[in-house]
Amino acid sequence: MKKLIGILAVMLLLTGCSTENGIGFGALKSGSPSPDIVEVSSFTPTPAVTPIPTPEPTATPSPTPRLYGRLSTMTLKESIDELITLGADISNIKEYDEAATAKSALGKLEAYTQRIDFTLNGKHDCVVEAYASVEAATARAEYYSRISETATIGAYIYRHDMVVFRIKETATLDEAEAFNQLLTQVDQ
Repeated sequence: MKKLIGILAVMLLLTGCSTENGIGFGALKSGSPSPDIVEVSSFTPTPAVTPIPTPEPTATPSPTPRLYGRLSTMTLKESIDELITLGADISNIKEYDEAATAKSALGKLEAYTQRIDFTLNGKHDCVVEAYASVEAATARAEYYSRISETATIGAYIYRHDMVVFRIKETATLDEAEAFNQLLTQVDQ
């Protein structure tokens, strides 16, 4: 019996004197006739599983895509003002009224909706016209390009969506391209 008490005491010391810590040993008497033989079994309680809720994905709003660039959403005066802010040397700005707009249709081409004439770099005459659709602006830009090829003084033609810019060829190609770079900045 002393052996049994000694074994139990050692086992209790090894397990921290407590079976409440989740690991323990249980002493069971075996079915043998001798009380000195003790079976020892080990048990580990099953841990409780707490489910972690799956986070719900939050919908990230996507930006509404623009069909056209900014030049098509601004008035021509606003676009000219922004070009000036970016450093374009623009002067002698003349806006056309609605009566002039109504008379602007030539043949089968659609009339512009807005028009502004201005001077670039103090010496080059320029015209900007806005149209109701990209198709109308494209048709007008192609028309101006054909006329420009046969005219004494042609023009550089730049179309950005529904807006057509004409810069007379008294300007150098470098000046026209620099102006077009500013237009691209405004259009983004």
